[in-house]
Amino acid sequence: MPGDQLISEDELHAYVDGDIAPARRLDIALYLARHPAEAARMEVFRAQREAIHALFDDLAREPVPWRLRSIVRRHAQRLARRRRGTGTVVGIAIATVVLVTGRTVVRYAAPEHGGPAAEAAAQRAPAADELPLIRPLEPLGRRNRNFDI
Repeated sequence: MPGDQLISEDELHAYVDGDIAPARRLDIALYLARHPAEAARMEVFRAQREAIHALFDDLAREPVPWRLRSIVRRHAQRLARRRRGTGTVVGIAIATVVLVTGRTVVRYAAPEHGGPAAEAAAQRAPAADELPLIRPLEPLGRRNRNFDI
């Protein structure tokens, strides 16, 4: 049949486990009806699944022992400490890069180096008499905290 190649091994196991979409379930049931050897193999898997559930379902319902919970808690705390340490190292590295880059930009943009950016900035800079005058604030009780320009 042409549709037989479209059914994978994963889909067959999902069918046995009952974890397949309802629309696909009919296709797989028809496939297994046309292939009795495959149906017998899937029936063995179904029997294994039921035997495993019969043996271990009671254990799965038991509460986790206190000792194991404390081990998991300690492990989670260790991981959290490692993550904090990694974040600190990354933060220091980023701050170092920003500071070095900023220092380099300021150093090479300074007018005494005579670079093209420094010359252009010097030409655009206002003269000393063109700078705005900033007056000191009056006492805070009478005015707001903004500067008068």
